[in-house]
Amino acid sequence: MDNLQMIRNAQFPPALSPLAVQPQERFIAGGEGNPKLRVVVLDPAPERPNKPAILHLHGGGLVVGKPEVAVPELQQLSAELGALIVSVDYRLAPEHPFPAGLDDAYAALGWLHQAAVELGVDRKRIAVMGESAGAGLAAAVSLRVRDRGEWPIRFQLLRYPMLDDRTVLRFFHRLTSEPSSGTRSRMLLAGLPCSVASR
Repeated sequence: MDNLQMIRNAQFPPALSPLAVQPQERFIAGGEGNPKLRVVVLDPAPERPNKPAILHLHGGGLVVGKPEVAVPELQQLSAELGALIVSVDYRLAPEHPFPAGLDDAYAALGWLHQAAVELGVDRKRIAVMGESAGAGLAAAVSLRVRDRGEWPIRFQLLRYPMLDDRTVLRFFHRLTSEPSSGTRSRMLLAGLPCSVASR
C-alpha cells in the first residue's frame, strides 16, 4: 500500500498556459456512498450555448490516476473541438471495489445531462471517452446507458481500452508455474516479492 500511495501522490504535468482552456474543479453527487465526487471541467466558451460535451475517464488500472494526468491533452482537445470536457475523479480500488468507480462515472454522466443548460451543453451531443482503465469504464458506462435508457450518449471513444484480463501481467510461466524472467524483473521493479528473482 505504501507504493500505491507514493504513485497516487505523484506530480503530474502542469496545466497549459493561461491562454489555454483552464480546468475548473467542481464537486457533485457521486455514485452510491459518495456524496462528494470531484470533477474537473474544461469549458472553451462558457457563454456559448449548445456545445458538445465529453465525459472523460482517466486511466490507471482502476487503482491509480486522477483527472490531472490528462489535463494538458484535454485542454487541447477542448479548444480544438469547442467541447466542454468533464473529467471524473472516480473512486479507486482496492479501497473502493467495483462498482464504485462505474457508479461515480455514471453519476457524472447524469449530472452532465441534468446541468446541460447551466453548462451550455447540447444533451444530444454528449460523448464518453477514456484511456486504458478509463476506456474500460467508458465502455461500461455505455453499456449501462444502453441497459437503463436514462442518459443518452452520442458516441464512445475508447483509447487502448482495458476491457478484460488479456491486458494484465502474466506472473507465472504456463509450464513451470514459476515467474518468467521478464515477469521477475517487472515484479522486482514493482516491489513485489519474488523468491526466484535472483536466478
